Amino acid sequence: MDTYQTIGELIMGYLLERQLESGVIWDEHRGDIAPDNGYQNTFFALGCVQMHHRRREEKWISAARKALWYFRGIPRNRRGHLEFNNLAVVLLLTKITKLDVLDSPDYQWIEAFCKDYVSDLEFRVRPYGGMSNNWLAMRSATHALVYAITGEAREMKMARKLMRNHILGYQLGDGFFYDYPNDANADNFSTPLTYHAKICLMLAFFLESIWDCDVLKALVNGLDVLSHFIAPSGQAFYFGRTNNGLFGYAAAIYAYELLASLLSTSDSEKALHYHRCAQRLLRFITRYQCLDGHVRIVPNSLEELRCGWDEYMHTTIYNAYAAAMLLLTAGEEPPGEEIEQIDKSDTSASCYYASSAGL
Repeated sequence: MDTYQTIGELIMGYLLERQLESGVIWDEHRGDIAPDNGYQNTFFALGCVQMHHRRREEKWISAARKALWYFRGIPRNRRGHLEFNNLAVVLLLTKITKLDVLDSPDYQWIEAFCKDYVSDLEFRVRPYGGMSNNWLAMRSATHALVYAITGEAREMKMARKLMRNHILGYQLGDGFFYDYPNDANADNFSTPLTYHAKICLMLAFFLESIWDCDVLKALVNGLDVLSHFIAPSGQAFYFGRTNNGLFGYAAAIYAYELLASLLSTSDSEKALHYHRCAQRLLRFITRYQCLDGHVRIVPNSLEELRCGWDEYMHTTIYNAYAAAMLLLTAGEEPPGEEIEQIDKSDTSASCYYASSAGL
């Protein structure tokens, strides 16, 4: 049965087999490890902790510690992707604090590392700093998650300030978020679908920590408009950079299922709609999962040629991120519903025009 858990576990098995003794993961499509300025080590560790929680196999917690040990040894000026790594470590600490196995030396080391790291978070992105808006949304979500762990009012204040003063202003009238420029209510903008999905994911993380009706409304509008762009096959992220990247599918799946969970009692019909959107997205990426467990990071068979890849895309980075998100989506118990099979006779077509985004 193909579920979030089974797909995530297959990816994690692929990554574990390629972890070197140093803790880093070998990327066979590069013939090298992925750059140290990526976020593969922290998201792999997040996936490992979830695998250990489910399987109770010590190899997973050992692998998580090795990955974080390697990450800790990277000089700060070479780490890069601060916001991504911050998010992964905060999610990891969130997960660990809910477990009851902290008598394990490996868990104790990981918890101590995460607490130390979270106590001194650095951020690269600033409002109006010229970086993509999805990074600022990620910073807001990270502050919200830290608030949920520590209860520090300053974290909640910063999370809300970034969200209300900036992120919500990047949403167009049709529901799409634009990723650039940094000005709210801009006239000219870029709306890559993958990063619309990522901003929606950050709103979902925010809502898990800080309840805000305006953020909920924005998330509903964002996922509603995206649902019109999901083909019956599940293909969805065919406009903009990171075109059809695995990254976008993993982000949207979690956001849809989180929103489905939030609305399960108040609007069961809409919750089912969101669940089915997530299932269609999962169905699409499973078509590109290889026998060794990894998922092709763009939907074609030309990995060796990096066909359709942007220069910042790497197999190990995107698979580590996707596996962690899929296992988080699965929650404490795997979903009982198998993903729908593709109806090959479905030749229906529809047209939807998002007037503000021009899509």
